[in-house]
Amino acid sequence: MLAINSLMKLFDNRILIALGFFFLGISTLFYVNINMEVSFIYMAIPQVLMGVGVILVFIPVSALVLGTLPKSELSNGASLHNLCKSATTAVIASVATTLVARHSQIHQTYLVKNLSNFNLLFQQKCLI
Repeated sequence: MLAINSLMKLFDNRILIALGFFFLGISTLFYVNINMEVSFIYMAIPQVLMGVGVILVFIPVSALVLGTLPKSELSNGASLHNLCKSATTAVIASVATTLVARHSQIHQTYLVKNLSNFNLLFQQKCLI
């Protein structure tokens, strides 16, 4: 986070934002094959990449949004920018929570469908 100011002076903000989204995408791909037996490093690497990606996205975006405003409108622009970030985050969190809940219900339905007295494997496991 300390180096982002120097990077913003060296490179165009749009390049940093694109690089940040690239790191966010790579970190998301790491989470595709997670199970209960992953190691600490398998979880730490995507978290670091996600942290770098978020820094590379949000700070240059804020600079681009607020950089062209006159001093008299800076407080209004900052409040509107924060409102948009908060509203977007709330919508994304609620959609993600809804999708997780629905998909877990689908998988529970698949599991319960096979718990029947007419299923031979279920009968054998229950007798053991």
